[in-house]
Amino acid sequence: MTMTVRTCSPGGSAPPSEIDCILVDKVYDSCIQTTTIPLVCADFVCPGPITSISTNIVSTTCSFYSSVPSASPNLVSATFLVTTAIEFTIVTPTTTCYTATTATMPQTVTLAGPVGTVQSCSVLNASTASPFVIGQTVFTSLTLCAAFLSTAVVNLLVPSYGFCAPPSCPVAQLPLSMGDPPQNVVQPLLDLGTVVRQASIAQGPVLLGTAASFGVLAGSTVTNTGPSVISGNLGLSPGTAVTGFPPGIVTGTIDIADTAAATAQADLTAAYNNAASRTPSIPVTANLGGQILGPGVYSGGALAITGTLTLDGQGNPNAMFVFQAASTLITSSASVVSLVGGANACNVFWQVGSSATLGTASVFAGTIMALTSITADTGATVTGRLLARNGAVTLDSNIITVVACAPPASCAAQLSTAG
Repeated sequence: MTMTVRTCSPGGSAPPSEIDCILVDKVYDSCIQTTTIPLVCADFVCPGPITSISTNIVSTTCSFYSSVPSASPNLVSATFLVTTAIEFTIVTPTTTCYTATTATMPQTVTLAGPVGTVQSCSVLNASTASPFVIGQTVFTSLTLCAAFLSTAVVNLLVPSYGFCAPPSCPVAQLPLSMGDPPQNVVQPLLDLGTVVRQASIAQGPVLLGTAASFGVLAGSTVTNTGPSVISGNLGLSPGTAVTGFPPGIVTGTIDIADTAAATAQADLTAAYNNAASRTPSIPVTANLGGQILGPGVYSGGALAITGTLTLDGQGNPNAMFVFQAASTLITSSASVVSLVGGANACNVFWQVGSSATLGTASVFAGTIMALTSITADTGATVTGRLLARNGAVTLDSNIITVVACAPPASCAAQLSTAG
C-alpha cells in the first residue's frame, strides 16, 4: 500500500486536528509472475488456401483456487487458476472463418499469509505468439503476466488534516521488471469490451456422463413392441415398469430404479441444461427437411423433419450440431437425417422442450434429450440415443445403436501425429 501526502494550500498543511481510524486493504505480500503455455490449439474448418491467421485474446480471468499452510510460519502456498479465451481468425481468398479455445493454467505461489489475510490475483497482460496451422488445427503459445496478492482489511490510525479534492488518477504503464512486455499485449484485460463473433465459435461436446452408455433412458416407463434391438444399456428411473423385453433385445445392462439409472438421469439433466443454454443459436424454421446445415447451434419452436435433413461436418470429425426445440420434435415417415463431410452421430444432440416422435421407418441420427417422452414408431432406426428425463420411451420394432466419440487429441498429440 502506498500513501501520498499532498498540500492543499500554498501555506502548507495545517496541524492535525484529530486522529482518524479508517478501514483499508493492507497488502501483506505480492509478487508478479510471467508464465508461458507453450501450446494452445483449436480445430477449424475453412475452405480454400489460407492467406492469413491472427489471434485475439477475448478475456482473461484469474481466481483463487485453494491454499495450504507452508512449512514456515505465516506463509501459505496458494494456487490460482488463470483462464484465457482466445479467438483465431482464419482468412482465405473467399471467406473468413473463426474458431476459439479456452486455456486454463494453474499457478502456485508462496505468499505471506497471517491469520485474516485472503489471497487474490489479477492478470496484468497477456499475449500470443504467431499462430501456425497443421492440417485442420491452429496452434499458438500464450504468455501471461499475473499479480498475486495476500491482503487483509485493517484499521489504520492516521492524523486528520481535513479534506481536499483528490487529484485525478494518472495513467501509466505498470513498472514490470521482467524486461520488455511481449508483443500484442492487451493491457489491462479487466474490461476488453470485445464482442466475440459467437456464431462462428466452434462448440465443445455436450458431456453426457454416465448417460452416454444408455441407448434408452426414461423417467416413468419403457414399453416395447416387436423385435427391437438396443445396442447399449437400457435404464429407467424413478419409474419401475419396463415391458417388452423380450421380444426386445438389450445388448448391455438393464437398470431399473437403481443407482446406475438414477445417476444417468442426473447426468442427463446436466447435459440437457447444457445444450439448452448454448449460445448463440441460429434460428431455423419448423421443417428442417431439405436443408443442408453446417456445424453450430440451431433453435426453433416445434421442429420437424420431412424428407432429408443433411448435416455437413465440412471435413471436421469433431464438428458439433446442437438443436434446441422449445416444444416438440416430430419426424415424418421415411424421413432421414443424413451425415456427410465427416459428421458423426456422436456429435449431434437434440434438446427437446417437451416430447419427440420418430415417424415410421424414419432414419435418425443423434442423441435426443427430451424433457418429457420419446416415441419411436414402427421400424424407425436411431444411430444415437433416446433419453427422456421425466416421461416414457415407447418403442416398436426399432434398432437403436449407441455410438461413442473418441476424446479429442491434445495439442501435443496432434503435433506428434501431424507429420
